[in-house]
Amino acid sequence: MNYLQKRAVLFRNFSFNCIISASFISAMVTGIAYVVLSWHILSINNSITSMVIFMTTWWLPQPLLAPITGYIADKYSKKHIIVICNIARAILLLTTFLFFGLDTIFQVFVFTLIWGVFYSLFFPANLILMREIINDDDQLLYANSTMDTAIEIGMITGMATGGALLPLFELSTIIFIMFALSAMAIIASVLIKSIPRYPERHESFIEGWREVFRYLNQKKFLWYFFGSQVIFTAIFMTAPALIAPYVKNTLEGNTFEFGMVEIVFSAGFIIGCILIPLLSDVYGEVKTIVFSLLTSIVFFCLLASNYTFVYALGIFLIIGIALASWAIVVTLAQRNTEIHLQGKAEGMFNGLSGLLVFAIYMSLYFIDTHAHWATENWFYLLAGLALLNLIPLLIGNHYYQQYKKFTRQA
Repeated sequence: MNYLQKRAVLFRNFSFNCIISASFISAMVTGIAYVVLSWHILSINNSITSMVIFMTTWWLPQPLLAPITGYIADKYSKKHIIVICNIARAILLLTTFLFFGLDTIFQVFVFTLIWGVFYSLFFPANLILMREIINDDDQLLYANSTMDTAIEIGMITGMATGGALLPLFELSTIIFIMFALSAMAIIASVLIKSIPRYPERHESFIEGWREVFRYLNQKKFLWYFFGSQVIFTAIFMTAPALIAPYVKNTLEGNTFEFGMVEIVFSAGFIIGCILIPLLSDVYGEVKTIVFSLLTSIVFFCLLASNYTFVYALGIFLIIGIALASWAIVVTLAQRNTEIHLQGKAEGMFNGLSGLLVFAIYMSLYFIDTHAHWATENWFYLLAGLALLNLIPLLIGNHYYQQYKKFTRQA
């Protein structure tokens, strides 16, 4: 079976189509929210500090709630969790439309904080649900990269839609449009049918977490693969927070140019989601990730010294392609983790990602308020994180090869 056939066979699964559709629509809503709220915040207070707090409120719930959300994702129906989270987001949008105008930055931050709580529960459940739908770990990389592609296309569509809606409608009207789209995501998620791959378990909260740590200690390489996933996530969550102030202050751009950079960045990720699995099949998973990280290091440094809009588009395109190797790291961790432990493991390391992102945002805040760094200098930090990510990746691969050799001999 060739590369295209491996991807095409996924779409014969009705539930796979449903989860892809639900993810696409949800990402579209998120894209609209990101563009509209980012520009709305900058119109109230044009500073990188405002953007830092905006992104922090969106991601802070993940590290704070990770022990609970991971346990819930393992214990209860993943489909029900996703449906409930989609309904909760729709209620949040409808309530905001009816009673709040998000006229102050504080109201926006409360809105994104509540949104972040729902997402912190949604994320680990969505990853595990994909394994239940596919039920074949050999197809997992293709399924994950297809999911990433759908999400990024949704983000592009959402950001483009948000950019088009900004000059045409008031914020309240855009929020209602987001609510209508969220209702469609609810319908798609309700139609998903999954088959749990393990019997119901009744371990306590503490015992469940003890089992996770015992398992990770048995497979030492998983600590490093999950650690690499943490750094990848931090890079991917920090880069978008810098785009709006970079375009507005460094490139002196407008709303259209901001939307174009966001779209090109996401388009690069989509291209990468198609290209990276193919390269992984030919050259190997870890080699492909290493090459992607080295590429991102070079282009982050180029971005930090660039002041031209056209060059910025090309640089962000390449960075987006390189960061798509995130799907390989996620798959390496998933494939080697028992599914009944995956929610807690993903929740824990997703929480660590949130802590790292939070630390980066706090650094942005303090340096912006005291040292007044130029926005473009922060891309050197992302280059440093990409370089740092080579360490857990290569160490993890060393232990992984030893583990595979031992299991073959046994």
